[in-house]
Amino acid sequence: MAPDKARRFYISRNSWAAQAERKVRRALEELPMDRFIVMNDVRIKYGNIDHLVIRDDGKAYIIDTKSHHGRVTFDGNALCLNGRPFKQNYISQMNRNIRWIKEFIGLSPGQLWFTAILVFPNAAVHARRAKGVTIATLPELMNVLQC
Repeated sequence: MAPDKARRFYISRNSWAAQAERKVRRALEELPMDRFIVMNDVRIKYGNIDHLVIRDDGKAYIIDTKSHHGRVTFDGNALCLNGRPFKQNYISQMNRNIRWIKEFIGLSPGQLWFTAILVFPNAAVHARRAKGVTIATLPELMNVLQC
């Protein structure tokens, strides 16, 4: 490839990632509309937030869907898949997204608290929290949102 040509990567609408996000989106659509605002694929400076959910009591959730299969654990330092750290630091990504959205809407510290949730609809999750981020399966996500 010529150096002046930019590489472009296209993700199929049927990719594992797209399928996992659709699965979570469909589940979120079942939440009662009079109690929840659900936004999907929110574009931000650093990419996107898969799902943003706000409850009628003011609780807000930033949800990132991961399509991985296998066993998700936390070793005290890093989130792991089948005993090996993920190549990307999903915890840092979540925290960066929270900082960005708070700055974007002009919130001062303490005005609104976002709960960050990494949801793995296709994996066995054996970690519930990692550095302030909730880790969940799809049924666990729905329980967290409705509590």
